[in-house]
Amino acid sequence: MPTAAEHIAQAKKNEKFTDSSCTLPDFADWGATALFYAAVHYGRAFLAGRSAAVTTHQHFQSKFMRVANDMMAYAYYRTLQTESEAARYECKKYDWNDVEALRDVNLVPFKKALAKLGLPI
Repeated sequence: MPTAAEHIAQAKKNEKFTDSSCTLPDFADWGATALFYAAVHYGRAFLAGRSAAVTTHQHFQSKFMRVANDMMAYAYYRTLQTESEAARYECKKYDWNDVEALRDVNLVPFKKALAKLGLPI
């Protein structure tokens, strides 16, 4: 089971991928997906040591709601998941402005909520 530090490192790597990909206009959908996976790893970092290991998105969601008890943080996470799934499965078109909006409106507040709950990011 990865440690909180390992999950945080992976989350930052996913954010770095998004930042480095923004020069590729045809791949903004992957930017949206990478932001979601950054949220996945920040969320799993928060749960590390607070609950049993999670292995699926559904398991994460139920554990996160019980441990964090923060509906707004969960809503940010779910928006990122929904947009990532739209990019991957529904062929939703994104541009980099959309990706920046997803970061600013969802990932940044999700990270702030986790920091308030004690995650050192």
